[in-house]
Amino acid sequence: MLLRLTLGSLIAGRIDTRHTDEMREYLNDAASLPLPEGYPILAWIIENAIRRVGRSDSAGKTLVPMFEGSIRAAELAERIASRWCKRNVTLPTGEILDDGSSTIVKRGERDKALAFIADWCEHYVGEYLIICDPYFRPEDLEAVMIAKRAGVGCRVWLVTSRLAHKVIEAGWEDRYRQAWARSYDQPPPDVDVTIVGGEKNGKMPIHDRWWLTRRSGLRCGSSFNALGLEKACEISIMSEQEAAVAEREVKRLIGREIRESEGERLLYTGFTL
Repeated sequence: MLLRLTLGSLIAGRIDTRHTDEMREYLNDAASLPLPEGYPILAWIIENAIRRVGRSDSAGKTLVPMFEGSIRAAELAERIASRWCKRNVTLPTGEILDDGSSTIVKRGERDKALAFIADWCEHYVGEYLIICDPYFRPEDLEAVMIAKRAGVGCRVWLVTSRLAHKVIEAGWEDRYRQAWARSYDQPPPDVDVTIVGGEKNGKMPIHDRWWLTRRSGLRCGSSFNALGLEKACEISIMSEQEAAVAEREVKRLIGREIRESEGERLLYTGFTL
């Protein structure tokens, strides 16, 4: 979602272009992703190149090879799709089954969701954990305890939105500490909280819910406070490449590198729990 917004901002002239060398790492990420996830990255890279060198002397050396490469990739995809259709394979329908790397959580199955997350923490999380959830609030600190119970002695970053805190009175830092004290009789682990959002709408630039650590991540179809309580959703383990891309974007928020989103100035609040 964030990369789609980045492409839209580039087309609208709300952000500047990036140097070609900087885009290579995104190209490598896109090459390792499924087409629906890699396409927005590729579209952004191509549009960036057009706007950066389209009217310069190096346009022919840069844009023509990109065009030819895109054509060859499209032709290859067409051939693969054609052969697949000729096989007349009937895809299974119905409910997606748990396979160890993902699970479907239905209404009333919160314990199942928390167990899946705890198991992932135990097997994958090491020196740090990043929880990015635009609807995370003080009452959701159970998420931190899940990591702690899994034996994870690591640093935790929480990244959430100002929108989620509009219903909470001022003094957010105290609210988090009070929420922890109400639920637990032990000090919290090393937790840094970043609350970010537009000056007016309160929205943060990332809409997805991610749990991220070195070489792995979880993609949650629902915010932590709604898992297993409302609509059915999927929780799935991300590939190492997917997690790396997501982590890079979230760390830009933690480092306060992103200053504007959807035409609004971003406001940041940060503290240690």
